[in-house]
Order: sequence, then structure tokens, then C-alpha cells
Amino acid sequence: MCAKMKVEKIIAILLILTTVGIFIPYAFLTLLFEYPDMQHHGKGSNTAAIAWFIVVMMGLPLLAAYILLGQKKEDKKTINKNQMKEKCIKN
Repeated sequence: MCAKMKVEKIIAILLILTTVGIFIPYAFLTLLFEYPDMQHHGKGSNTAAIAWFIVVMMGLPLLAAYILLGQKKEDKKTINKNQMKEKCIKN
């Protein structure tokens, strides 16, 4: 039970950190470069490219969260199948 709670906490932390991590550089883009208008004015610089790179990199923890969610779901399916087999054997 403790391991299950630990995985759920890790998933929650990853999702929260990713949300905050993406928002900060995106807000920087919005304030500094008047995004999304910068696309229409042809503005852009290395700073904008770096900010976009940071936005993308901050989204990477989502991959870990998705993998953990998938593993958790698979574990749940396996447990349910084993419980059903046990019930069939008992009957």
C-alpha cells in the first residue's frame, strides 16, 4: 500500500512541476515578445528560441508521469485478473 501511495505522489508532483515549469517560460515569452503577435511581426531572436526550447524541455517530465500512469493501470489490470482467477478457483 505504501508503494502505491508513493507512486501516486510522484505522479502528482511530476504533473504539478510540469505545469509550473511550462507556464514560467511561456509567461516570459508572452511578456517579453508579445507572444503570439511576435509571429505576425516577424520578431524573434535567440532568446525566443531558447525560451521555446525551455518550454519543450519542461514538458519532458510529462513523459515520466505518463509512463508511471500506464504502469499503474497495467498493475491494476493484473491484480484484477489475478483476483478473478482466485475467485474462479475457489468456486
